[in-house]
Amino acid sequence: MRSLRAILYVSVLLVLAIAGPASSQQGEMKKLTVAEAGRLFIYMPLYYAIDKGFFKKEGLDVSMFTANRRDLAMKAVIAGESFASVHDPIEAALARSRGADVKIIAPVVDVAAIWLVGDQDITADTKTWKGKTAVLPTPPNTNYSMFMKDLRDSGWVAVDPVTYKMGNDNDPAHYVHIALGSWGTQLPVLMAGRGNLSVLLEPDASTTVLKAHMHVIKDYPRLLGTFLFSSINVAADTIKKDPATVEKFLDGLTMAYRDASSHPSEFAEVAQRWFPGADTEVIKRAVNTMVSEKSFTASTLIRKSDFLKNQQYFGMAFPDSPALNVKWEEIGDMSFAERATKLVAR
Repeated sequence: MRSLRAILYVSVLLVLAIAGPASSQQGEMKKLTVAEAGRLFIYMPLYYAIDKGFFKKEGLDVSMFTANRRDLAMKAVIAGESFASVHDPIEAALARSRGADVKIIAPVVDVAAIWLVGDQDITADTKTWKGKTAVLPTPPNTNYSMFMKDLRDSGWVAVDPVTYKMGNDNDPAHYVHIALGSWGTQLPVLMAGRGNLSVLLEPDASTTVLKAHMHVIKDYPRLLGTFLFSSINVAADTIKKDPATVEKFLDGLTMAYRDASSHPSEFAEVAQRWFPGADTEVIKRAVNTMVSEKSFTASTLIRKSDFLKNQQYFGMAFPDSPALNVKWEEIGDMSFAERATKLVAR
């Protein structure tokens, strides 16, 4: 009897020894960090994927690290401190032009999700910009590039880097002045009445419309169509050494994008959680604007032409940048997105 008990006891221990670790492994989550240029509303598709648990379904515990600068977000990936980064794809091109082997693997926003807003007396006719102050983020960035293209295309010429005149109009009272500042400083300047127009992201654009009685002058998503505005970027070494994790990340992201496009009303709920201090009405307007403009992509695939369009507009402001020499074939890797898209479509 004792020997039978001993055999049963040993058998139970063996079962626990075998089953225990396996169960533990199944429950383990791989922690990943995504470095973001800032806590920005345009990254909502990524926040949505985290908030709704799409990465966790793939065994990934994804968190955000706010670097507050896109170059620092990119450097976190290059240094191996973050799995991926999210920001303007031109930053990845700049990094590659300096010798960093990085890859763009998915979009977050694939339209130029920015709006030119201004005082009620300002229109799309740039003659109405005379004597005004434009508040813009310090370049390089798409917001700055868009504004400078509009300015130069309509005959404005530089007096100095932050002052422009219309053709031969040498009256200083008619000059356009550009106030540059770090990301996030444009809204407070406008709300304080120290600026007249700006190119803004959401929800800042909605804030100026609802709270500062400004209006939308130019709707760039409608004017420009598809445009690779922000991307997810990883080190090529990560793809080489850990393709399984990249695959799981893209699977979760692709599922999230598809789900979000089918449930746009849930975006506002998620946005309120990620931006708890924001005004509810502002969030609603911002989400409605982004959804109606199709700013939140439903696919993790990137068109080469959309990357080239970003380069084109960047080049209008910085024609000598080495980032313009980076080829899509060198920096883009759609293999994981293509696989995930086929998987979701089944």
